[in-house]
Amino acid sequence: SYTGVELGLSHRPWIDWEEHHGWLHRDLEETLIENHSGAGLINSADLGINFKGKYSIASWEFGIFNGEGYHAEENSEHFGKSLEGRFSIRLMDGLILSGHTVHAFDLKGKNMDRHIYQVHAVYNNPYLLIAAQYIWDRDNYYSGSDVDQKGYSVNGDLKLKAFTGVPLGILARYDYWDPDDSISDNERRHFVLGAFYNYGNHLRFTIANDRLVDKSGDDSSTFMPVTQVKW
Repeated sequence: SYTGVELGLSHRPWIDWEEHHGWLHRDLEETLIENHSGAGLINSADLGINFKGKYSIASWEFGIFNGEGYHAEENSEHFGKSLEGRFSIRLMDGLILSGHTVHAFDLKGKNMDRHIYQVHAVYNNPYLLIAAQYIWDRDNYYSGSDVDQKGYSVNGDLKLKAFTGVPLGILARYDYWDPDDSISDNERRHFVLGAFYNYGNHLRFTIANDRLVDKSGDDSSTFMPVTQVKW
C-alpha cells in the first residue's frame, strides 16, 4: 500500500507532491519550478517510468523520463533522458523536509544539459500552512557559457475556520527568480494574495491578485476569481 509505479505518461517526482503538501492552489497558479513567470524549468508530467514509496517517516519518488515534458517529443542524438528524484522526511507532526533533483540531458532544441537542486520545507496544522523552498539550476551548454539560475518561494495559508468556524482562508505567496547570475537587474518577482472559501469537500471559491514584476520589462497585475470543483 506504500509503493507505486507509473509507466507511460507519468507524474514527475516533484510538482504533484508539492501541490498536495506545500502549495494547495494549483487552480490559481502553478508552482515556482513550473511557472513561466518564475523558474519555468520543468512541467508536471512526461513520458517515462516513475517509482514511489513510503516507510515510517520517510517517502521517496524517482524516475527516468524523456525530459521534454508531455507537450513535446524527444529528439536527441545522445542519452537524452532526465533522471529525477525526491526524498522527504517527516521530522514531527506537520513538519516535512524534502530534497529534489533533476538531471536532464540534451534537452530538445536547447543544446544543453540541465541540473536542478532544490530544498523544501513545509509546516501544516489546523490553523496555518507555511512552506518555503530554494531552487538552484545550472544549464551546461554544449557550445557557449554555462548559465546559473536560482530563486526561492515562500507561501502560506491562514485557515480561519479554526478561529471562526467559517471555512474561509487567506493565502499569500512570494516568488523570486534570477534567470542568469551573470546578468544584473533581470530578476522576476511574483506576488499572489487572496482569500478562499471551501463549500463542502468538493467546491472552493477563490479571489486573488496576481502581480508580476520583471526587471526585463514585463509588469502585470491580474485579478482572478476562481472556482474549483474537485472529486
